[in-house]
Amino acid sequence: MSKNVDWTALVGTTPTLPPAFQQGLPASVALTPSTDEEASDLVENILLNSCSLNNLNKPKRPDCAVCVVATDDLFIPAYASANTLERFGPECKQVKVSGGHATGFMVHHKVFRDAVVEALAKLEK
Repeated sequence: MSKNVDWTALVGTTPTLPPAFQQGLPASVALTPSTDEEASDLVENILLNSCSLNNLNKPKRPDCAVCVVATDDLFIPAYASANTLERFGPECKQVKVSGGHATGFMVHHKVFRDAVVEALAKLEK
């Protein structure tokens, strides 16, 4: 990501984050970054708090959960997803897509949509 993001453009800006989300960020993270390094740190923490399965509680109905994981995700490594899915239980469905964190979503967005539809359909039963 560091090769593709203009961190300088983020310096001095404050993202609009829900209060509960801001409380989940470490105190060391500057909400209004003043350097490229602080901007990078803020984005990394936002992604960690919003994209990681590790931040989710075990579903009340794990039989309805469909978790999509990328095979080459460097941001959320496979072992972290595996640990979370193990905690969710064997009835939780795992769907793997090729690619990394962002490319997995951009290239396989239909898989994510299908996962949501499948999970909702299971809840109706």
